[in-house]
This record gives sequence, structure tokens and C-alpha cells, in this order.
Amino acid sequence: MDPLWFNYLYLAGILFTYLVRIPGVIKTARHSKKEDMLSPKDKVKREGILISVIMFFWFAASQVLPIFYTFTNAFAFAEISRPFWLGILGIVVFIFALWLLWRAHHDLGKNWSSTVQIRSEQAVVTQGIYHFLRHPIYSAHILWGLAQALMLPNWLAGWGGLLFIIPVFLIRIPNEEKAMVDQFGNAYVAYMEKVGGVFPKLS
Repeated sequence: MDPLWFNYLYLAGILFTYLVRIPGVIKTARHSKKEDMLSPKDKVKREGILISVIMFFWFAASQVLPIFYTFTNAFAFAEISRPFWLGILGIVVFIFALWLLWRAHHDLGKNWSSTVQIRSEQAVVTQGIYHFLRHPIYSAHILWGLAQALMLPNWLAGWGGLLFIIPVFLIRIPNEEKAMVDQFGNAYVAYMEKVGGVFPKLS
């Protein structure tokens, strides 16, 4: 396989990350009430400036830079060597990340939100993939970042996504957990004790 095909497959994977979300986004929009709709300004205010800035850099690092890397020589100075099998492993990881992303949106249904917010009539989802992980969408993004690093042998185009997505979750997850505990109380605390966050619990 021509090494450039790893770049093309990674870009195709980015496209699929949007496609697998479409059914969930449509379902959420159909069941959203007016009070649940947030303007871009409200989303930034709710998330905070820091998260919004880091998310912008994550988008650039995981999606914009790989396009420039594939079609230009702008990042040739940051090229690194990579065994062929690691690129194949990256493809496998990305496929699993896409499945996990689709499954999480499917199981969440109308309860999904792009920001940390408790929607009206929201419920604690514990079935499907949420029986094993509390934050499978975040898990999928971590796997996405790992796949990017494995498929793109470049310090800038390969590792940027993972570099920026981890701090997003380190800030976002505690805020989300707090909001869920405030809303659902002991029921969510019990769920946290039984089910892992971004990694499944062994016991």
C-alpha cells in the first residue's frame, strides 16, 4: 500500500465521523424544545472560553492540518518514520472509534447534546454501550486521536488531535458529571460507581 493511502483513509474517516452522527443529530433536533436550543454565543458561555479555544485548536489539529499534510509539503520538516503495521493498526483503531461513536449516538437518542447541558425530559441512559462506559463518545474521540497518530507519520499532523482532545475531556467530564449528579442525585452516583468513564471497569 502506498503510504499516502493512509492519509486518504484518515480523511475518509473524518467524513464518516460526521455521517455516523447525522441520525442522532436529527433525532435530537426533532425532540428539542425551544428552551433547549442554544445560540453559538450561549454555547461558548456555557462551556467557557478555555474549552472553546481548545476545541478550536483540536478541530484544526485533527481535521484541518491533516488536509494540508496530505495535499502539500508544508509539514515535511516534522516527518517521522513509522512501521507499516502501525498504519494498519491505526485503520483498525479508527474503524472501532467510528463504530463506538455511532453506537453511542444511537443509544443516547434524543438525550445527546453538543454542550454540557441538562435538557428538558432528559434521562440517564444506561443501556447499550452505556452499560459499559459513561462517556463512550469521549472514548471514541480518544481512539480517533490515537488512530490519527498511527496513520499520519508526522509530529504536527499526527499527534495534534490527541494533544488537544485530552485536556478538553479533563475539563469537560467533571463538569458533566457534576451536572448529572445535581440533576439525578444518587441514581447517577450509583451509575458512576458501577460503570467506567472513558475506560470500562474490569470488575
